[in-house]
Amino acid sequence: MGFSFTENIGQGLILANFVLIINSDWGRALWQEHVLQRFSTAQIQTWGTYAVGFGITWIMYFIFFVIDMSQKPAAITDTKVQPAVPVTYAMYQKALPRVLFNSVILNACLAYAGSFSPLQLKVSVDEFPSTAIFLRDVAGCGLITEFGFYGAHYLFHHPSIYKHFHKIHHEFTAPMAIASTYAHPLEHVVANVLPIAVGPFILRSHILVAFCFTIMVPATLIFSIHHPLPTKLIEDTQGIINTACVHSGYLVPGFEPSLAHDYHHMKFNFCYGTSLGICDWMFGTTPTDAELESQYHARMAKVSKKVE
Repeated sequence: MGFSFTENIGQGLILANFVLIINSDWGRALWQEHVLQRFSTAQIQTWGTYAVGFGITWIMYFIFFVIDMSQKPAAITDTKVQPAVPVTYAMYQKALPRVLFNSVILNACLAYAGSFSPLQLKVSVDEFPSTAIFLRDVAGCGLITEFGFYGAHYLFHHPSIYKHFHKIHHEFTAPMAIASTYAHPLEHVVANVLPIAVGPFILRSHILVAFCFTIMVPATLIFSIHHPLPTKLIEDTQGIINTACVHSGYLVPGFEPSLAHDYHHMKFNFCYGTSLGICDWMFGTTPTDAELESQYHARMAKVSKKVE
């Protein structure tokens, strides 16, 4: 997966902003005055990432709700990967109750449970990481998420398990942003949350690393510069903004393309991993570009006939 500036500019901007915060006097002052002086260390460690994740998640869901319902702007809606499967209000009504439960109640329970972990994130200004350590931790979290998510996702596709858990997520054969967390509660914990959440704890990172990783997960950007893989379209769930964009069903300018994730929802047995694509490459679950295109066109022809 070679580096593409235009496909990763959104991730790069998020990464650059966090690097600017940890290296600037105003960033340190902002953290000290508006975070550390208002909240206890325990509150920041327990509810900080939950609050940031919750806020960004629902902002992204609302943005794509407006796009889906209004079919504007054309710069995005014209890039829909499966144009013959329009997103409807009824689809949102179906997804909302389960997504709300996972996002509000289940994630809050997980955040509280995390407060009992012997491994806690750093929060003080004095513990702000250097740029090198920040990038190292984000990349390390990316690797942990890649192997954790691939393993969990592959497990939930096992025939004896799939029909009880992961089949719920695949009820949406044409992905949309809010359906990214439309999943059985057990799958949400094991596959959606834990692979992303455990990395910063294992690496004993600063909570700003966790914020950046949870919001954007720009490890793809870091690795793709130095470690090109033999594919260019391996995208899946990794970080909130990236998750929403990849799962939106649109080719959102400035973010990674969603074709491979749509392909996973079409075929089910390819593209199990995250945006890094390492595990899909290692274990032979990476489709070729020709396979992606042929399956996409075959899917479009089949769906178009149903619509007619």
